[in-house]
Amino acid sequence: MMADEENNKDVELQSWFNGFWREDEFDPNKIFTSLASKHRDGLPCVLSKRFFGSFHICVRVVFDDGIYWIIRVPLPFRLLQRDAHTEREVAILQCLRERTVIPVLEIIAYGFGGTRHPALGPFIITTFIHAIPLTDWWKDPKSKETRLRSDIDEEVVKKVYRQAANIILELASLRFSAIGTLAATDDEHLTWSIKSPPWSITLHEAERNHGIQPQAADGPFDNVKDWLSYIFNHHEKIILEIPGPTQSQDLLNLRRF
Repeated sequence: MMADEENNKDVELQSWFNGFWREDEFDPNKIFTSLASKHRDGLPCVLSKRFFGSFHICVRVVFDDGIYWIIRVPLPFRLLQRDAHTEREVAILQCLRERTVIPVLEIIAYGFGGTRHPALGPFIITTFIHAIPLTDWWKDPKSKETRLRSDIDEEVVKKVYRQAANIILELASLRFSAIGTLAATDDEHLTWSIKSPPWSITLHEAERNHGIQPQAADGPFDNVKDWLSYIFNHHEKIILEIPGPTQSQDLLNLRRF
């Protein structure tokens, strides 16, 4: 994406956010707090903090009894098909909580655009984990580069890497019938299945920034060869159709690779 295009997207996003947050017809703070309170039997809460990510705004609320929750809303102009993206995230979190011991957030509630709060769009309410990001804790504050602090105990480093390895191994132990995007069933007993092709940030950015549609795929893939062929062919299409100067950083990295 060219700089002007990226700036236009930022302007559109800021315009949406400012209009949403300052709309005279309703108080956005109350939308978030009332939404959270509804799922705790009306217990009052206040907005504590707002966080912006690459694709979401996260709003932290705190209840009168000191409990914190997070409300995550996918940002327009950053994510295409926000409802579908939210549905994928819900299915993944639910599956990890049910089928693994990986510590993930507990989903309190979720909704989609045009349901409870059309102006808000799709959302997920989760518990909040009080913690310090590992990158902040380990980084040497005196170094301009990303370097480990010299005073970190070696046993602590080993423990962290061991925990990370266990998480990767547990993720690898999950087995499904195909390669694709996870979806939850609506049955009485919650189960998960693969119903659509995998989601890729590179393919998403190519479509969002440049209008390049993914190649048609017959749903999930039965084997790794078919999936990789799909990915490689689409990446080739991206490289051939987008001139270098107009590519976003992700696509520039792909071209260098």
